[in-house]
Amino acid sequence: SPLGGGFGRARLDPCQRILMHRRAAAGVAERAAPLAQRARHVAQAADRDQPDHISTLIDAGRELIHAAPAETAHYLQVAVSLLEPGDARLYEGRILLARARLLAGDVAESRAVLNTLRLEDPDRPPHDVSVVVAAGRIEHGLGRYPEAAAIGRSGLAALGDHDSAAVAALHTGLADAAVDQQQYEVARHHADLAAAIARRHRDRVGEAHA
Repeated sequence: SPLGGGFGRARLDPCQRILMHRRAAAGVAERAAPLAQRARHVAQAADRDQPDHISTLIDAGRELIHAAPAETAHYLQVAVSLLEPGDARLYEGRILLARARLLAGDVAESRAVLNTLRLEDPDRPPHDVSVVVAAGRIEHGLGRYPEAAAIGRSGLAALGDHDSAAVAALHTGLADAAVDQQQYEVARHHADLAAAIARRHRDRVGEAHA
């Protein structure tokens, strides 16, 4: 196969290689191949004038983020680079990219993506609480425990009395930050709240984490 080996790919003209990946992407799409297989080819030859290319990469980001976060981050980075400012998909693409970077262990890169979101649109509240949760985990991963706690508290304040699994995740983050600051009573308080909320929503993973 012309795309089968790294040495063969290296010898191909870049334009020829892109064309071959586009043909492969079209072929696997016609066969309704798994999303991961389609995204692999699209990422190598994505074209902003082909709307389905961007959709394929973002859909792959949603589906594969936990199974293959590093590979997913690559797909999402390509998608984000193709989107124009003002495109409604850009915000979600960056959120997914930040989460994928975090799951892949690229804490600093994940933080940089979220900072870009804040700088470009500081007045827009996150439409997904997972952004706040991710931001708190990033600060925690960098050893910035007071900052992680501050993000968690601001997230809870923004949600008010809203009761959801996302609120449980914020309380769990606050418990984590408190443990690392040896504030054990505070940690117990937030962990108990997180467990109770997760239990109400039948979120067994969230309850176990709490």
